Amino acid sequence: MLKIKQIIPGIVISLSFAMLSSVEAATITDDNLNDQGELMSVDDIEMCWTQLEGTQVDCPDTPEEVTETIIKNLYDATFRLNSFTNVFGDDPIEDPGFTPSECNDSDPDGSNGLCFWGNSNTAILVLNQINQAIEGMKPIPKSVTDGEGFLPFPYPFYLIPYRVNEEDNIISHQGRNQNSSEVPSWGATPDGGNLSKDSFTMYAQFNFTGSESLEPLETPEPPTPTSVPESSSWLGVIVTGLCLILTNKKRG
Repeated sequence: MLKIKQIIPGIVISLSFAMLSSVEAATITDDNLNDQGELMSVDDIEMCWTQLEGTQVDCPDTPEEVTETIIKNLYDATFRLNSFTNVFGDDPIEDPGFTPSECNDSDPDGSNGLCFWGNSNTAILVLNQINQAIEGMKPIPKSVTDGEGFLPFPYPFYLIPYRVNEEDNIISHQGRNQNSSEVPSWGATPDGGNLSKDSFTMYAQFNFTGSESLEPLETPEPPTPTSVPESSSWLGVIVTGLCLILTNKKRG
């Protein structure tokens, strides 16, 4: 059976793939919504990489899809309405010692929320995963709102920041409700955010929650074939049997 090693600070647990299959990526439940049905947070966002080469891959759905060791990172996201500096507490413009990401270490509590800084491809994949989870809700949330209640009015979009441009503006991918009718439609606008670090807007702040190591299925050893006596052995058995029969007849 495919084995998964779940790694969280201080705890290492081995569990089967089947036990985890009930946990889907980018989970949204009623606990992630406020009383108005607006989205405050998203749980169980997952991204996968190969352990050997560090290549980003789709996370497998079944054990048979795992052909090499895969590292799956798990994240939660909370929506924050504020400036870049106030939300993330880091300044890539003014601080020469700025660390792009502290999300992928072994300490989730040390996360700065910029889990996908410097990686445009991963950021857009995460954004698409969130949008799919939003559209999987019934009814579909029309907007997101600040999870801490700071000026909690809804926004029809959110931003995932990932770099600074030549003008020292924060560049972000944008997830947006592109339909103002009764049926919301959430889509992605790459580089849809180009704002100063002090601009007031809605960001998705991420928290790294742990990793899992997905191992390929072990190839079972072929069964040992049942030994069959050679023809010469069978001949010996037959001759011995005939001799015993003749001996018993003579005695009789």
